Amino acid sequence: MQPEEPKTDIKPSQPDQPKVEANTQRNRPEEQAPQTAVESDQDVFSRLSLENRHGLLLDNTLKMVFNDQGKTVEIELIQPQDQFIQKDIRTLRDSNGKITGYYGFAVVNHPKMNDYGEYEGTEIVYHYLQSADESQMRRPVSDNEISYRGNMYYHYTDSPTDFLNADVTAKYYGGSKTLSMMIHDNKGGLWELHQDRSPKSPLRVSVGERGDVGGHLFFHDNSGNRPVLNGTFSGGFYGANGSVLTGKANHDGKNAWQGVIGAVAQ
Repeated sequence: MQPEEPKTDIKPSQPDQPKVEANTQRNRPEEQAPQTAVESDQDVFSRLSLENRHGLLLDNTLKMVFNDQGKTVEIELIQPQDQFIQKDIRTLRDSNGKITGYYGFAVVNHPKMNDYGEYEGTEIVYHYLQSADESQMRRPVSDNEISYRGNMYYHYTDSPTDFLNADVTAKYYGGSKTLSMMIHDNKGGLWELHQDRSPKSPLRVSVGERGDVGGHLFFHDNSGNRPVLNGTFSGGFYGANGSVLTGKANHDGKNAWQGVIGAVAQ
């Protein structure tokens, strides 16, 4: 399953065409009905930004570009001496095929220069990136349940060379306007999203009127130990009927980690 290109049979609705009486003259140009503008991928791209968990990325390392042929958001290097060690950026599209944002990561080998203008050693720079078009944030309009599937890119700060991928499953409950979300790692561990900082708090979190959502993540290991508070999630629903769920997740302190999440309605 590729979150950046969800397949769907839903097509954008078309505006009603004006009725034309037989044997009438064509309207003059100034009298013709205005045409509804169809927003392009490039229009949406112009509203996206290069963001990590701390906000706008301003370190002069990366830039965001739009591949018009492939219709994808991509990340490129600014400095010619830098090199990508690894990267994976996924473009997010809603159920109508419209771009809503992107998420992914990039790891850059950055040569360091000494006071004499000579390169001396290197620095590894890690970026977990995610951004969505705020004008498209919207809560799903449904009294039914909507399932989402996707993944989370993440890594632990004390093991920065391990680029990890976890499976994300989520469900929106239209009756209560709430969300449940589970994140499964590849070792049998599980994060569950809670409303509050207590493991006894609801496993469904409230979804704001705009479509914004957030909560606290509790981790269950594969040994059956008591779940522990291990992070937060902040994001929202985007696109046609909120068919894209995306955001940032992280945990500070002991065993700190950071990640980005993208999922689409099934």
